[in-house]
Amino acid sequence: TPVKKAAQPKPTPVAHEAPAKTSEPQVTRIKNPYPYPQLSGNALDTITRASIINILCIVNNGQSVSGSGVVIDERGVVLTNAHVGQYVLLSEVSQNITCTARAGSPAQPAWKLRTLFMPSAWVDAHAKDLRSPQPTGTGEHDYALLILSPLPTVPTPPPIRHLAYDTREAVSFEGDSVLLASYPAGFVGGYIVMNNLYAASTFSTIRKLYTFKDTSIDLLSLGGVILAQGGSSGGAIVNMWGNLVGLIVTTSEGETTADRDLRAITIAHVDRSIREHTGIGLSEFLNSDILQHANDFRVNNLSDLAQKLVDQVPQQ
Repeated sequence: TPVKKAAQPKPTPVAHEAPAKTSEPQVTRIKNPYPYPQLSGNALDTITRASIINILCIVNNGQSVSGSGVVIDERGVVLTNAHVGQYVLLSEVSQNITCTARAGSPAQPAWKLRTLFMPSAWVDAHAKDLRSPQPTGTGEHDYALLILSPLPTVPTPPPIRHLAYDTREAVSFEGDSVLLASYPAGFVGGYIVMNNLYAASTFSTIRKLYTFKDTSIDLLSLGGVILAQGGSSGGAIVNMWGNLVGLIVTTSEGETTADRDLRAITIAHVDRSIREHTGIGLSEFLNSDILQHANDFRVNNLSDLAQKLVDQVPQQ
């Protein structure tokens, strides 16, 4: 039946590839980075889980993908990976794909999604990966900003809860404890993803720091944790003060999650990249007129970026 055909989601692959080099931090660690104490584990877990969403995109031919995202603004701005957000972008130019933001445990439909920003550098480098069953990447520029909007079929959506974020370079170092949260779906079937998908979280420690350039801290290594699986892409890495400091993006090879090394791009990298593309950083971008940014993106960028992706989709 059509329902069964649509109920075959696969978790969005977490890209596999080691970054080019390890970074020795070239910045001075910020002592006492916040004027308030660390949160308890329970409090941190509660606020983090409330801010993450599941992104489910269904294609008319029955294929679909599932990924994660984190709300970073009270107006419903979501930060996720570009390799997740590309499907939302495609849904805005094609009637053959539909994307929904889901919340809660189990995940329930809550909002529609549209693209606020996606870096052209990532699309130029990775559009071809739409043809690959196992995409690869370092995580560089692998982020997208989306906006939540009302879903007509949901008269009373859940309240939007957002996480604070920290774009500073010197707040995440080796040995720091962090909380990871996402909607992992690598080891469950399509029926569970569609009807009984739960958020998951775990504490871990930052093991290594990586760079895409020379001195910047762009990527955090988090070791083998249960979230090192498909569907976790776009999940949150939160420090003990409740600030988003990273976004789950890649994992190394390994038969089990324990054998893998989960990695996250830093919010500092996102800040640098969006400044490179727009001339302003993440905070300034979000503190200005986001609806105008969304309209500008739709007029000036969406069609061109979508076409680069569409060109990679095999024709029926």
